[in-house]
Amino acid sequence: MPKQMDSQFDYHVSNLRFLADYLDEVNLPEREAFLSGYIVAYDDEIFGAATGNWSISAEEIYEEFYQYLQNWLLKYT
Repeated sequence: MPKQMDSQFDYHVSNLRFLADYLDEVNLPEREAFLSGYIVAYDDEIFGAATGNWSISAEEIYEEFYQYLQNWLLKYT
């Protein structure tokens, strides 16, 4: 994932969902909420902010999403 939201966001999300589903299949990490659920939720929020009249921008939500992924990775490295 690039640090800044770009025109290939849907492609990045698709790859992340594939990876999250794979991790879920091999039971990694255990006792962790499904990563794919967070990916879908952030994707929905970014889409809503980009198309709606929200008080927060899609880029700000993307920054939160990016930070969530960084923190998730740090737990397991």
